[in-house]
Amino acid sequence: MGGIFREDGATVFSIDYVPEKTPHREEEIEELGGYLVTTFERGDFRPPILIGPSGTGKTLVVIKSLERLRNNPMYGPHIITNIVNTMITNSTYAVIKNIVSLLSPVPERGLSISDLLKRLESELVATGRKYVVCLDDADDIIRRDKGRIVYLLTRINEAIGEGLIYPIFVVRDYKTILALPDYIKSKVGGLMMKFNPYTRDQLKDIIAERIEKGLEPEAITSNAIETAAIISERIYGGNAREMINLIYRSAIYAEKIEAPYIDAEIVRETFYYTFYNNIVEPLGYPHREVMKILTMTVDRDRYIVTDKDVEEIHSRVMNQGLTYIHVRKILTDLAEKHGYLLLEDDFKHVFIPRRIFQ
Repeated sequence: MGGIFREDGATVFSIDYVPEKTPHREEEIEELGGYLVTTFERGDFRPPILIGPSGTGKTLVVIKSLERLRNNPMYGPHIITNIVNTMITNSTYAVIKNIVSLLSPVPERGLSISDLLKRLESELVATGRKYVVCLDDADDIIRRDKGRIVYLLTRINEAIGEGLIYPIFVVRDYKTILALPDYIKSKVGGLMMKFNPYTRDQLKDIIAERIEKGLEPEAITSNAIETAAIISERIYGGNAREMINLIYRSAIYAEKIEAPYIDAEIVRETFYYTFYNNIVEPLGYPHREVMKILTMTVDRDRYIVTDKDVEEIHSRVMNQGLTYIHVRKILTDLAEKHGYLLLEDDFKHVFIPRRIFQ
């Protein structure tokens, strides 16, 4: 193995790792935490809904908000918190059982949903505690049972006139909520929080802690990070989890080939062979010839194609009857039609590694 990861450094790239810093989501953490505390005090809780694409920090905001709530000297000793991933715990019965099991043992069989809810209610009343539970990735389970899980978790407080359970729903698509029957839809939405995809600069801020804690000093170049950020913004739609995975896979690949560090080309290779080769179509002449020369012309750790690079490509294909203007048009086609390059202020050579032309 090479010297890319620190000792146990791979763990900070795990999906279970909770970073110390939460760049670009502190306001959301404060907003959700503040809403919960306020509703504890006023007793007018309606479940908040966090909405946004995967990898935009929704679950992290819930984790951090609940962490701060547990550390609150006034409320911490009197609450229970739970985050249920409904992609794994994917039935209404399994979710209710998971929620109750934090309070008391639940037999494998023999209790109905009604029995479980009565046990939940009695345990909370007896102990005087509040239960904050987040249903994460809840789109499928809400659609599948037409909002029954929402109804069951909200009617407990209504039935006894006291705040016992405080559900939070995390969904990818607001249409999941809009499709609910009106009598259920009216029970949610005390706080609506929309999460937008991250920009490349935000993605670089998010990855910084993991790079610092997970990789050896100087194990990755700034251009490699920039390349990964552009890919994650433009191809993965601003998904921070994909950015983290791309850096992680690049580090594994760098160690495998015994590279001294991760450069932009290693990120390109990792991205291409783990995902992008299944997306782009093969090129024909003259596009393939121009792209081949380009990959050999741009240095391994660069991601921007300069005018000098275009001139170099032209000098190598002009004997084939291709003019400078023709070369630039081909590069534009490679970006806009074929997906081999990115065109912004400059051509960005971020998607395709040279290895595929060797």
